[in-house]
Amino acid sequence: MLKYALRWLAAILLATLSVSLVSQNAIHAFENYNKGVKLLKINEYDSAAYYFNDAIALKPDISRAHYNLAVVYYAKADYKRAISTIDNYLHVVKSDKAYYLKARSFHLLNEIDSAFFYYGKAIAAGNKLPQACFYKGTILYERGDYQEALEFFTESVILDNQKGLYYYNRALTYEKLQLYDNAIDNYLTALEFFQDDAEMLSNLGYCYFKNNNNRDAVKYLKNALELEPENVSALNNLGLVYLGMDNNNEAITYFADAIKLDAGNPILLNNRGVAYYKIGDFDNAMREFNSIINRFSTDKIAYYNRANVKEYLLNIAGACEDWAKALLYGVDENIVPLNLCK
Repeated sequence: MLKYALRWLAAILLATLSVSLVSQNAIHAFENYNKGVKLLKINEYDSAAYYFNDAIALKPDISRAHYNLAVVYYAKADYKRAISTIDNYLHVVKSDKAYYLKARSFHLLNEIDSAFFYYGKAIAAGNKLPQACFYKGTILYERGDYQEALEFFTESVILDNQKGLYYYNRALTYEKLQLYDNAIDNYLTALEFFQDDAEMLSNLGYCYFKNNNNRDAVKYLKNALELEPENVSALNNLGLVYLGMDNNNEAITYFADAIKLDAGNPILLNNRGVAYYKIGDFDNAMREFNSIINRFSTDKIAYYNRANVKEYLLNIAGACEDWAKALLYGVDENIVPLNLCK
C-alpha cells in the first residue's frame, strides 16, 4: 500500500511541477512580449524581434506577439517574412489591421492582385480602414478604373478628412474623369496640407485652364514655377495656356524650356509643333512632327498634326496618308476631315 501511495504522491508532484512550469513559461512569455513592445515603440527592431520570438517560443499561442513581430518585419522592409508571420496571427484573429499589413506587404512586393484582394479583406473585416480604401483606390486608378477608384478615394476622405494625400488622389481622379470643378476643389483642399507642392499647383493650374479660367491657370502655374523653375509639367501646362490664348510665341518659349529638360518627350515636341503651325512657321512645325514620327512611328498625334500642316500647304494626298495613319493608331475619327480624302 505504501508503494502505491508513493507512486500517487509522485504523480501529483509531477503534475504540479508541470503546471508550475507552464505557468512560469507564460509569465516569461508575457514579460518578453512587453519588452518587445517597448523596444518596438522606440524603433529598436532587432531587439524587439528577439523578444517577440522568445515570447512565441515560450508560448506559441500568444497571438499579439505574432502580430507585432510581423510589424517589425514590415518596418525592416522584410515583407515576405511579414506576410508569413501575420498569417500566424490571422489563423486566430481576423483583424482589419492584420489584413491591411498583409496587403501593404504584397503591394510593396509589387504583387498587385494579392494586395488588391487583401485590401478588400481589410475593408470587410470590421471598421473600414481609410488607408485600405485609399490604397485599393490607387490600384484601381493605376488600372484605369477611374470611376471605381473615385469611390474608394471618397470613402477614405469620409473616414479621415485630415489626410491631404486622400484629397490629392481624388483630385487626380476627377481630372482623369474631366470633372474639373471637382478636381479644383480637391486640389485646393490638398494644398492646405501641401502648400509648397509644385506638381499639385501645376495640376491645379491645368484644371483652371481646362475650365477656361486662364487668369487663375497662369497664377497657379507661375506659383509652381517659382517653387520649381525646372518643373516640366508646369512649363508645358503654362505653354498650353498661352497656346490657348493665341499667345503663341510665349507658348513656344515655355515649350522650349520644357524640352531642354526632357528633350525626347513627344508630347512637348507636338505642342511646340502646333505653336509653330499657329504662327505660320511651317518648316519648324514639320521638323517637329517628322522628328517625333522618326522616333515614335505609332504616335497618332504627330501624324494628325503633320496632316494638318500638309493640308494647309495643299498637299492633300500627303495629308490623307497621315490622317489614315492617325486613325490606324487610334485618333478620334470625329476630328479627321475624311471628306477631303474621298
